[in-house]
Amino acid sequence: MDLLLTLSSPRRAEDLDQLTTELLDDLQRADSVEARRPAAPTVSGARGDVSLVGQILLTLVGGGGVGLALVGCLQAYIQRERSLSFTLKRGDGAELHLNAARLGRDETEAAFQAINSFIAGSNAGGERDAG
Repeated sequence: MDLLLTLSSPRRAEDLDQLTTELLDDLQRADSVEARRPAAPTVSGARGDVSLVGQILLTLVGGGGVGLALVGCLQAYIQRERSLSFTLKRGDGAELHLNAARLGRDETEAAFQAINSFIAGSNAGGERDAG
């Protein structure tokens, strides 16, 4: 399954891009998750596309550990940067929103369950706020 992970924050675009790069590196080391930056349209002489800042394409491979691997990576960023928000978007348009300011250690299990349900296809075509 492919997902688009989008990070957002009131921070400067350069800071958000750095956090995105660090998260991408961590996700690439995680089991059952393949992560990459979305391909930007190539135009001769064009600068980087600001709309792609904060975006990571995820391909989930494997079984039930997928949500755990994803939550494990996100948890470190949730604790590190409380201004971050994450949106996971499936190919059918369904979205799951996670807000670091509203997710503490006690909510990790709920986030894990929400991500697993989301990956499994629950809430097809809709939006869900998991924190």
